[in-house]
Amino acid sequence: MYLLVIQVPFERVSKDVALVASDWACALRLLRDSMQGSHGHIVVAAPELSADWAWPEQKSVPINAKQEDIKFVGLCPANLRAMRFWQQARKVYRQCIELANQAEIVHAGMSDLFRPVSQFGWLAAIQTNTPFVFVEDTDSATQIRQLAAGRNKVRTSLYCSLYDKVMKYAVCQADLSLLKGKQLHDRFQTFAKNAKLFHNTSYEVRWVIPDDQLREKTDRITTTKDLRCVYLGRLIVRKGVEDALRFIFELRQLGCDASLDIIGGGTERGSLEKLSISLGLGNDVTFRGIMPYGEALLKELRQYDVQLQTPRAEDTPRSVFDGFAAGLPLVAYDIDYLADLIDTQHCGVKAPIGQVKTLASAVMALCEDRPRLISMMTAAAAAGRKHAADYWYKKRATWLEEALLHRLNNSDNMPNGKT
Repeated sequence: MYLLVIQVPFERVSKDVALVASDWACALRLLRDSMQGSHGHIVVAAPELSADWAWPEQKSVPINAKQEDIKFVGLCPANLRAMRFWQQARKVYRQCIELANQAEIVHAGMSDLFRPVSQFGWLAAIQTNTPFVFVEDTDSATQIRQLAAGRNKVRTSLYCSLYDKVMKYAVCQADLSLLKGKQLHDRFQTFAKNAKLFHNTSYEVRWVIPDDQLREKTDRITTTKDLRCVYLGRLIVRKGVEDALRFIFELRQLGCDASLDIIGGGTERGSLEKLSISLGLGNDVTFRGIMPYGEALLKELRQYDVQLQTPRAEDTPRSVFDGFAAGLPLVAYDIDYLADLIDTQHCGVKAPIGQVKTLASAVMALCEDRPRLISMMTAAAAAGRKHAADYWYKKRATWLEEALLHRLNNSDNMPNGKT
């Protein structure tokens, strides 16, 4: 069995059926298919949501263990405060040990140090001598430092220092470490036994905008002066969506006929709607709510011209690649991850965090240079095709088999069933 220990919660519907976020369901199915049954069924050990959970940020979908070979095991209630978690921590860790003993491979990463569910997964793998894959998709320590912005300096410094030390130990022990983005990879590859830079995408290459539709899209750009923007993601504070609204305001002040659709849900929707009204954006901004992840969503994205990402701190939004797959250049703040994508994929414009007017001026220049915008659309679609999940999951499966072979060839004390 392939054991995945993760902080991402699920909701139990019945013995065999669990509800999970639609994008997480896609990722699990891609992982299962990429391994072609070579390591047995997938078991996801994670916190369990209560039955009255409303799924405010994502559409949920069911996964049936018997039909899909993906089983869910509840480790503890989701959303526990730290003290309550540690009251159950010994029980949670024992459960991870029991599961790791049955597993061929453990897959785990990092979660909040005060509720280290994911860390319990790879610690259990080390204790049971089970091969493990370490996966980290955000430079969380950098994000925390940036969000703190000088507040609680001692507490932030201590927490982030400890977080980095735990990360260094994990990558040193892991048979394979998948680190998302150049900055994260560069920071930890020196300490890792076997580190690989990766991007986690969940769309199939056949979902990428076809060439004929891309031509229609670029043809339209040459005959119109408007600019249709979209934000896809959660509506939470650190995503900085309020700056996306201010960006539209500033862009319209410069004379661009810009509009923005916001796809997603979250705790900030109400305040964002109020801000949109106070800025006088009216029908220029539309809140489209939550949409399930899948091919239909990527087709929906094709109607737009650019995608916006204005996070307040380091972030690695997977939805950027969904936008690329729809032929959407990236308009973003220059956090390390997004700046690297813009520079390497040649399909976007950027400005420093918080500099809304600078970003609007850069996009205004792009609007007035339609051939350059068309070039970026073409480059975005090419990046979307290059980074489709078909490629990345095949690559991950190859890396995993190489890591397991290396472990087998270099270990004399592998227990039965752990090869």
